[in-house]
Amino acid sequence: MTDDRTQELRRLLELQTRVNTALLRLLAQWLHPSADTFERYLLVARPLVAQASRFDEHSRGVIDVPTLASPLVKQLSRYADLCEGEGDRAAAQALRAEADDLAARHLGKGARAELQRTRATEALSAGRYHEAIIGLDAAAAAFEGQREHVQAAQTLVTLANVHEWLGDYERALTLLDRAEASVADDLPGAKPPSALAVGIGLTRQAVGILRGRSGREGEELMELRRLGVEILQGRARVHRWLGDYPQARALFERARRGVPRSARVGVDMQIVAIAVAAGDLDEAERLLAACEPALRQGPARRRLAVLHLHEADLALARRRPEQALAAADAGLAEQRQYPDLELAWKLQWRRAKALDALQRNADALTAYREAASSADAQRMAPLGYHLDSLFLRDKQPMIEEAMDYAVAVGDAPAAVWFIELVKSRALSATLSLPRTPLEVDSLEADSVDGDSVDGDSAGTARFEELSAEIDALAAALTSGEGTTAELERRAALQRERRDLLERIRIRDPRWRSMTQPAPIDVAAISERLAATGRRALTLYRRGDHVVSAVLGAGPVVAGEHTLDPAVRERIEAHQAELLDDEPKGLWFDLGAAGVRVEDLVPAEVAASLAGAETLIVVPHRELHLLPWSTLTLGGRRLFEQSAVGVLPNLASLTQLDVPPVDHPRLAMIGDPDYTGTNYEVMPDLARELDELERIYGPEGLLAPPLRGAAASEAGLLELLGAEEAGQGILQIGCHAHVEPDDPMSTALVLTGSRLDAAELVRRRCNYPEVVLSACSSAWRPQTVADVDLTGDDALGLVASFLEAGARSLLVSVTPLDDETGYEFTTRWHRHRRGGATALQAYRRTQQELLDLWGPDEVWWWAGMTAYACR
Repeated sequence: MTDDRTQELRRLLELQTRVNTALLRLLAQWLHPSADTFERYLLVARPLVAQASRFDEHSRGVIDVPTLASPLVKQLSRYADLCEGEGDRAAAQALRAEADDLAARHLGKGARAELQRTRATEALSAGRYHEAIIGLDAAAAAFEGQREHVQAAQTLVTLANVHEWLGDYERALTLLDRAEASVADDLPGAKPPSALAVGIGLTRQAVGILRGRSGREGEELMELRRLGVEILQGRARVHRWLGDYPQARALFERARRGVPRSARVGVDMQIVAIAVAAGDLDEAERLLAACEPALRQGPARRRLAVLHLHEADLALARRRPEQALAAADAGLAEQRQYPDLELAWKLQWRRAKALDALQRNADALTAYREAASSADAQRMAPLGYHLDSLFLRDKQPMIEEAMDYAVAVGDAPAAVWFIELVKSRALSATLSLPRTPLEVDSLEADSVDGDSVDGDSAGTARFEELSAEIDALAAALTSGEGTTAELERRAALQRERRDLLERIRIRDPRWRSMTQPAPIDVAAISERLAATGRRALTLYRRGDHVVSAVLGAGPVVAGEHTLDPAVRERIEAHQAELLDDEPKGLWFDLGAAGVRVEDLVPAEVAASLAGAETLIVVPHRELHLLPWSTLTLGGRRLFEQSAVGVLPNLASLTQLDVPPVDHPRLAMIGDPDYTGTNYEVMPDLARELDELERIYGPEGLLAPPLRGAAASEAGLLELLGAEEAGQGILQIGCHAHVEPDDPMSTALVLTGSRLDAAELVRRRCNYPEVVLSACSSAWRPQTVADVDLTGDDALGLVASFLEAGARSLLVSVTPLDDETGYEFTTRWHRHRRGGATALQAYRRTQQELLDLWGPDEVWWWAGMTAYACR
């Protein structure tokens, strides 16, 4: 080494000594370092890494640059967190960008995983839950791969927090258990190291640094202490959300002993929340008074809005709306410097309650809107029916209260907007950002955008393996030779595939372009309907309480109605018979059973439906299973008065409302070979294909029909992707298999195989129109695994076909008799081929069958439903 290089190395060693001294100052303030201390450290740490890097370019191996860069990257991220907490987002962003650049140039996988975790946490704070889940999942896998157990556990705790905020409490507890297990040797019983142990460790680390030795003994103990406390608090919060207040309080008390005195106010505020929820208002007030000084100054200052939230709750509980309003306003004022969407919607909700009590109706409704908007803004992209439903769980009471209030004060458009806020998340978002063929192909690769779906390069391949084995087990079970073990194995594989599909969908590249939730423009939807002579009836059911509204008939009309017990019983009987092993069909025609539109909606809403040429019904929950077109209005069936279509939500209208093809051509697959299964042969399926060939003629067919052995999953997949399908209709005739506990496993049963909703949703359907001549193809569950499905209502095959690209569907909610299916679908195709739109063909078919078979036989075809706009 030359003399110049030796001198340069000596200067680097001197600079490193100064850096070590500055780092010791930071360690001495390990709980709450000041901005000034960070700046002094960066003043010397940045030049050290830059000069060491240049030295290493000429003298490789002399200096360990990653060891010098690692603490700088970490402290840059910590400083960014401090700036974020102080409201300086621009500075935080610049510091994180600097940390990212250093990590990319100098650090290994473990350090990059730490940055990935930081970015995921940032995405979480911005409401981009899909990005947070992706990043945290990948970071945890990277830490585990590097055997960095403490870091892996910390990441799992953060991921548990995400699922907790989404309402997935079971998964949150599972992740906390997994985090604790990964550090079980260092953190037995989730008991954190004492403050004394941390102090001794930091002293030893400081002495080592002064003696030129590297080590993280003190920092690791500090991280273990923080980790143990966070696990305790995570479990405590989950128990609080579940209403187990004694257990939650006991866990918070344990956690409180492990938290530094200066930071205990955060735990104390959780205990305040428990006291308020439990109705112990005096204790809550006493605790709030004790917490207030710490929240008015120091690092806890950014959580002052939480204090105001609890003050508002106390004032509302004591019927002091003026005080509640003042507290809510004070909390919202804090949002300008310390924004927090979770607090924002809760504060606005309290503000709305206070304004309502003060009879300030217009202001109260505005506050409800702002509360709902803030809640909705927490999730930019859809998370799948499971997580979306859980996400709504704690917000639904506020939204339902808001829609009731909008109806009460006569603001019908606001009522519709609140209804749609619950309904229209997943499907409307996916329809608003349709996949391109390239993106569909990418879903068939082994990874998504370089990140594997399940932690290695075989995520999507695993999905295909699972689907194949699930199908094989289904074949064994339907042959009459299946075993209990095979049934249990299939259920386990379905659960694994459901979780895997959720991760695949969360990683969908479309969501990266979303900067705000899909908008809901009630006025634009109403104008669109009115301009084309159509009306829409949207409904929201909560127990026996139904909120409904009509759009397109002039000003929006909304109202509330309570179901009569007899009507409720008839609906329940109808729902039960849909999945009866031997349905008698007695309740399929609810119109004949005495259920009228007037029994479901108030008089003013029912009156607005009369005279509509086309009526689009947007139901909710169990109401999706009703045979809407055959219900009566004013003593006549709805289809006798209007062409009746159904939509999952109003927001999907814009994407699904496309002009119909004038002269459609037809592709057909059906009459599968069910030899060796317990599925009955349906001879009318073969007759159906023959008749459709005659109706369309050789020039009207896109391809020869796929029958018998050719009516397989492979054949259907080939049809779905046909390039010429854009001007065509796809007709599918087969059995459908309904999975009550897993809507994504509801399947079309084909020759030697099946295609279920989970597989279909990852494909592209190039046909704008699809006809399913199959039993119960539009059936949907109300709950899955004890999760109340309150969001998008078209689950299973209907939702999957719509997301895959279909714009209208003819399906059956009820089991479908072979002959009935033949009569209905062939007549529908005859009208469609003759120039009628999908809904016109649907109505004309119903009128013909009513005339042909009579009013007593409507139950045979009452379940045929058209998901269409025109």
